[in-house]
Amino acid sequence: MTEDVDARIKRIFCDELGLGESAVNDSTAYDSTEAWDSLKHLQLISRFEEEFGIEISVDDVVAMSTFLKVRELVKKNIAMKGAS
Repeated sequence: MTEDVDARIKRIFCDELGLGESAVNDSTAYDSTEAWDSLKHLQLISRFEEEFGIEISVDDVVAMSTFLKVRELVKKNIAMKGAS
């Protein structure tokens, strides 16, 4: 059985930032998470693009300021890929 999309997004997020899953929730934010710096942000984008075969726009990259937004925007890009 494959891991669902939400779980895969959270696993990648936690792996890249070195955080435990219990430390991450929808309000986990870029500006209040020490491990989430600009380099890690770009590494997250790269991992999501590789894992899901998507291309995330610059506007979406900039908008990813909380874990909730990350999850929403990655899922939006996955859906757009499926629609094309």
